[in-house]
Amino acid sequence: MKLIKVQTVSGTIHKLKASYQEARRALDHAGTVVLVGTNLSGQRVIIPVASIDSITEVMSDIG
Repeated sequence: MKLIKVQTVSGTIHKLKASYQEARRALDHAGTVVLVGTNLSGQRVIIPVASIDSITEVMSDIG
């Protein structure tokens, strides 16, 4: 599993357990309205696509 950092327009940063490719594929899909992921604490995070500023891959492998 990979770790990505999602930064929103408001400046909030979320670290999610997902690969960069999965996130890009979801964002490139025309019907995607929200990005749903799991943070490092195991809690579900729902981020509206319109509020996403950038996505970067932080680590290649985690625990």
